[in-house]
Amino acid sequence: MGVRGAYSVEKTVFRETRYEAMARNKGICVICGKGGKLSLEHVPPQCAGNDKYVEINTFADWQAAGEKWEAMKGARPQAEGIGYITICEACNRYSGAHYVPSFCKTIDAGIQILRQLPVLEFDGDPELKAVEFEVKAMRPLPFVKEVIAMILAMNGEVDANFRTDNPDLVGFVLDKDARGLPNKYHLYLSLFFGPALRFAPTMAAVIEGRRLVLTAIDYPPFSYVVTIGTPADHLPVGDITSLTQCAYEDQRDVRLALTCGFGHTPFPLDYRSSARVDLDERAGRRSIAVPVKGVNSSGVIVE
Repeated sequence: MGVRGAYSVEKTVFRETRYEAMARNKGICVICGKGGKLSLEHVPPQCAGNDKYVEINTFADWQAAGEKWEAMKGARPQAEGIGYITICEACNRYSGAHYVPSFCKTIDAGIQILRQLPVLEFDGDPELKAVEFEVKAMRPLPFVKEVIAMILAMNGEVDANFRTDNPDLVGFVLDKDARGLPNKYHLYLSLFFGPALRFAPTMAAVIEGRRLVLTAIDYPPFSYVVTIGTPADHLPVGDITSLTQCAYEDQRDVRLALTCGFGHTPFPLDYRSSARVDLDERAGRRSIAVPVKGVNSSGVIVE
């Protein structure tokens, strides 16, 4: 049985945003900054399987249900997958032509890896697993540019200042040949099994003793995390920031060593298996993440 069928990853999505923002179709593009008609940007692209019916719940729904999945109410249906109406048609076409094809090729490689792994066995083991594999003929720069475009699209729904507070991310996406990002940004990739999908606009959290500002998208086969400021180098996640230095035309075999993560809680960077979650709950450890209130879109924590 495939990972998607076994884990029903399309069933539930956690997000800290108001899904009503999807209703608008005019505004300021979160990439180019021009006003006009906006188009639906699937996040992630449809090649990741993001073209199916989903039900959206928020973190507040989870809390109100006593942190019980089966007791959650107020789910909002989305017939065609997860998307954001925050990008203009021109920018949508640009990323679709220059970034999405290479992104989808890497998605295909990730899906093939997931299908070969003993997911149920991993979920029953409290120890975190990692897998090393090679993506043949990968084009690294278009892949990471699409990741940043996804992050911009998601954050733009709830924070009009995200693009202006992060001009280097905007410039990186606008110019297909632009290389590198300032040291304040780090990109991380993990294999991700679900069962919940997770979408986290910019937030601050204390994770294993370190305060991080991050934004994340967790949708099989991958978890994509961008940190702003302090890096997450104390966590077992794959840092792919160096891929931003590749040339647009570069095509190479890329070896990746990635953590295998699950989504049993709504917290980004919480990749624990169900076995580990159960052990931690019995020991009184509820989560590896403790949210911190007060962070703006440029990554500054406001006490």
